[in-house]
Amino acid sequence: VPLTKQAADILARRIANLAGSDFVFTTDGRTAMDRGTLTNYVTAIAAEMLEAGEAHMPFTLRDLLRSLETLLSSWGVSSDVRKLQQSHGLGGVQQRHYDRYEYLREKRAALQLLTMHLTRLLEGRRASRPRRIRRTPPVPAALNAGSGATMAS
Repeated sequence: VPLTKQAADILARRIANLAGSDFVFTTDGRTAMDRGTLTNYVTAIAAEMLEAGEAHMPFTLRDLLRSLETLLSSWGVSSDVRKLQQSHGLGGVQQRHYDRYEYLREKRAALQLLTMHLTRLLEGRRASRPRRIRRTPPVPAALNAGSGATMAS
């Protein structure tokens, strides 16, 4: 799983405070946190934010995931990488059986865009639109048509 430096630092602090638990994300130290618990936390946070005037309407975990998908799309992150970021995986025969590439570089780039965006918001700065990432990586010179290079060279 690709992590930004900020996420790795947070995770390292969390691991240092496990106090004998086998789970990084747990509510009781004995069992892993499930999605329902996370959903309940988000609902409680939304209610607190509404009461404090920090949110204009209630929101759910699904709303946050939808917002993430929309932001990543607006920044030029490909549909495949967005699916992988949200753990949906890629479908179809080609992806299931032939494409073994892990997309780590692309996932890290998307996470870095999100980290920069969130950092600006947390610092009270206006969240500017991050520079779009390239949808396709450059083609190596050896694979360019007419270069005279072959796969064996």
